[in-house]
Parts: sequence; C-alpha cells; structure tokens
Amino acid sequence: MLTVKVLPKKYELISSWLLRLTNKNGTNINVLSDSLFNNYKLTLNDIDKSLESKDIKQLAEYIDIDSKIIERLTLKNFLSSFSKEPLDSLKKWKWIIPSGIKYTIKTNGLQFCSKCLKGENTIFYIFNRISWNVICPIHNQLFQNKCPK
Repeated sequence: MLTVKVLPKKYELISSWLLRLTNKNGTNINVLSDSLFNNYKLTLNDIDKSLESKDIKQLAEYIDIDSKIIERLTLKNFLSSFSKEPLDSLKKWKWIIPSGIKYTIKTNGLQFCSKCLKGENTIFYIFNRISWNVICPIHNQLFQNKCPK
C-alpha cells in the first residue's frame, strides 16, 4: 500500500492519476507495476485503453480504493456509451487518438494544453485523447500534440 493517498479527478485518465499517485509517493509507475504485476505491464501498453478488470481490482486493493472509481478513469468506460460494438483493447478504436507510434497518423500521442501544463498539478483528462476534441475546455486554446519548439 502507498502511504500518500491521491484521489483521481473526474474524467482524469488512469495514466495521469497513476503518474500523480506514484510521484506523490516518491516512486514511479515502473516500480508500482513491478511490485503489483511482477513486470512493467503498466508501461508496455496504453493503460487508459487496455487495463483489464482483474488488473484494476488488483490495483484497487493495493492502493485501497474502490475499483469502480478506477474503472471510471478508463477510456473503455467512457466510450461504451458511444460504441455499438464491443471495444477490443487489441484493436484501434474510433474516436481515440493512439498514444504511441504503432498507428502513425497526423494526430498521434496525447493532446495537451500548454496552459494546463504550466499549472502546479498537471492532470490529463479523457478529453485529451478524444479525436474530435481539439480545444481545451478550461482555457479555450487549441490542443497541441508536440512541443512547439
């Protein structure tokens, strides 16, 4: 169990929350993944999309938080109301910007707002991964997906 409890924000990505949680506890996500899953499972895949229910339950027990709270942070939970077909974590999803370079397209990676990044408590929300969302709802600025410099 981690000593500092950090609760996720509404619509926060699970990856963002885990980064904040491990940072506040003086560790990193690789150490957490290694102690939970005996490997670096969390960093190998797009965990916002592919974290399975059994892994969520294991994570919830370790962190001492309700697993339903963690499930709400996944893209699958958010998109289930949009998709008529079941969402397969091994396939490309409509409406989601891929986080890695496997599907190289013009918009690739995590979209971000430069003003949000200047804040003290940087949080990435589900809307940062939705393809039709191009403007930060907080600052009304266009999202970016790479450093402007």
